[in-house]
Amino acid sequence: MEKSAARGGVRALRYNFVRRMSRKITIVRVVLLILAVVIGTGVLYCIWMVFIPHRGTVNSVPMLQKVYGKVGGPIASTFTNSLIQQFPFDGPIDWKIIFFKEPMVFLNGRVDTNALHKFVSDNPAGQISWSGVDTNGRDWSADSWPSASDYPAVTWKTISFGTLHDGRPSVIDGTVDLQSCKVLIISH
Repeated sequence: MEKSAARGGVRALRYNFVRRMSRKITIVRVVLLILAVVIGTGVLYCIWMVFIPHRGTVNSVPMLQKVYGKVGGPIASTFTNSLIQQFPFDGPIDWKIIFFKEPMVFLNGRVDTNALHKFVSDNPAGQISWSGVDTNGRDWSADSWPSASDYPAVTWKTISFGTLHDGRPSVIDGTVDLQSCKVLIISH
């Protein structure tokens, strides 16, 4: 009888030990599952930040400071005292940020054509160039504001501008479509 009682006690100890261990294993499994979900969410968020562009619209140039602040680093510094702050936008400005390879900020909007001449003349270091087509279909370009007397048969289509590409960590490039009065500015 003592042997069976001893066996029963060992069985009970074994049962309690297995039960406690299975609880611990269950807890460990739950913790590992939660950890896997958290890490997976972090990985998906990183993929989202890199491959999916962020978009929005602002109503004025000063509001773009927050957009450039999201990118950080050298691109955020391009907003300070740059061509962007002086550019004569007319109406809302659509923006898009891409973080793939190198961060880039794209700005789209309409240009105030009445203030465009002042912008061009106030920024001689902005590498401003004009391109157009004459009545014979030949391409033309000019590095300063073209006059009708110098180019009587040319229809000017775009104005390109930007900062010098002299080893700066970030650069601004822009194009104004004179036919639609739309502008695209890229900071990279």
